[in-house]
Amino acid sequence: MSLVDFRSLTQPVGMMRIMAAILTCMSFSLVASAGHVQSPYWAWCMFTWVFCFFFTLLILILEFTTVSAKLPFAWEDFTTAFAMLACLMCLTTSIIYPSFFTCGNCHRQIGASVVSWVCFGVYACEVVLTRLHPSGQNIGFLSTLPGMMKMLETFIACLIFTSLESSQFRTPGLRCW
Repeated sequence: MSLVDFRSLTQPVGMMRIMAAILTCMSFSLVASAGHVQSPYWAWCMFTWVFCFFFTLLILILEFTTVSAKLPFAWEDFTTAFAMLACLMCLTTSIIYPSFFTCGNCHRQIGASVVSWVCFGVYACEVVLTRLHPSGQNIGFLSTLPGMMKMLETFIACLIFTSLESSQFRTPGLRCW
């Protein structure tokens, strides 16, 4: 058994992951070079790009080194679920960031917004490729349509709660105690 798998990088899904890693790195680099902004929305956008970059790079390394084959869980299910999550996160970031932080002559911010939209498209293509890929293995729950809908439901619930302002926590339904 080989210790490295070059085929994992040259397959269409591998190329999509390489592109996604490059694009997320470009997005957070452009925004970081434009300067820090004291805003939870800015923090969310930066977190999204760094999180997606880190885990996409980790997936690429684990597949390239064939360590992914030795893991005790359904790797295909995990990578499909991550691609779906990254797709949703990049979509929201691509909407939120330009809404709050771009202007007519903010070239880095505009560039980051465009790159983020392209990155969303790349992750969406990865989801489509992994869903269309006929594998002989049993797929896990997260790779099925009900599993993806459950992820979407959970993600939207998280977005709703993170978007609440602190002044709204006086209502009984939102109290933590």
